[in-house]
Amino acid sequence: MRLCPARPNRTRIPKDPGGRAASSRVDTSRFNSWVEISEADFRANLKCVRHVIGQRVRLSLVVKANAYGHGLREIAGLANKYGENMFCVHSIDEAHELQESVPAAQLLIIGPIGHERLPEAISQGMEFGVFSAASISEVNAIAERVGKSAKIHLKLETGMNRYGVTSEELAFCLDRIVRCPGIRLRGLYTHFSNGDQPGENDHLAQQVKRFHRGVAELRRRQFRNVIKHAANSAALFNFSRAHFDMVRVGLSQYGLWPSFHTERGNEHRRIGKQRAKLRPVLAWKTRLTQVKRVPRGEHVGYGCTYRTTRDTTLGVLPIGYADGYDRGLSNAGYVLVRGKCAKVVGRVCMNATIIDITEVAGARSGDEVVLLGRQGEQCVSADFLAKLLNTINYEVVTRINWTIPRIVV
Repeated sequence: MRLCPARPNRTRIPKDPGGRAASSRVDTSRFNSWVEISEADFRANLKCVRHVIGQRVRLSLVVKANAYGHGLREIAGLANKYGENMFCVHSIDEAHELQESVPAAQLLIIGPIGHERLPEAISQGMEFGVFSAASISEVNAIAERVGKSAKIHLKLETGMNRYGVTSEELAFCLDRIVRCPGIRLRGLYTHFSNGDQPGENDHLAQQVKRFHRGVAELRRRQFRNVIKHAANSAALFNFSRAHFDMVRVGLSQYGLWPSFHTERGNEHRRIGKQRAKLRPVLAWKTRLTQVKRVPRGEHVGYGCTYRTTRDTTLGVLPIGYADGYDRGLSNAGYVLVRGKCAKVVGRVCMNATIIDITEVAGARSGDEVVLLGRQGEQCVSADFLAKLLNTINYEVVTRINWTIPRIVV
């Protein structure tokens, strides 16, 4: 985890090992804010993931929630470019967007589909998850009405207690599927609730054991060519016994670790002579739109929550919590300007944020500002912002407003 220092510009942040600073060939001058996606880092992450799972296990990339804030179309296009065309999405609308970007994509809808849209999913041959015995009969009836087989993945509840049929219901569900001519069982899957800790993990082991019993139930009923999948990014690195036929990789393809313990527990992995490390793919940037000098003792922002203790140079950024820059970063966050850390002062506004650039020599209106990512030798990581906000890195990146342009660099 790379943290900005508590006192900006007086303590050097360790040089980010990811290497390069992204630079875009697209003219960004017309944008108030934009996100850059590093193709080289994304490719390196795919290579790392493939190294861990090997070639016999299928890889499905989770691109729901706008590819965790990275841009569904951009990420799917890059994945397809490097030979990966299996994806998981949350909704039928995401499925349509994915197909527009990668027409040959193989996709699985892992979120619920409303009754009104099931005919659409079935008639278009989409694969989707089913979570209850009642849904099986409903799906079969619709499939027979539209004259096309429904391709389903049955979700088994093993300890997350969210979506899924219980172990006790599984046999009944499988028997019902046998009697439903409109249904084709393409997969059996589950989701882990606690795979972030390397080594022994009793709850995860119990979930895997329950899933194995479900797989055995499939075999007893002679279901063939059913894909078994369970592992997410955490289990990908921490629990190889959970890889089964396919892994669903979300966070790690974007260069983020599910937990600090997972990162540290996998330091020994090598790809050839190199350490198998993940590289953050996303950089979020904006520009200084105003620079002003204010004297000591002046209040800054809504609520007068900050007061200058010296003659201060302030910079105003044209982004705020409406853009996904969390209000919890008020008087706490840091950004990068001219390779130096600048602290957020006052409250983050809906569409503006104020920073202290007193110690950033030569800063002026129009300068590029990094909200998340690298600039020179400095780095503001999603993990660092998540720690300030008492949340997880997933939330930091997924909340970046979807209307902000994503640019592959």
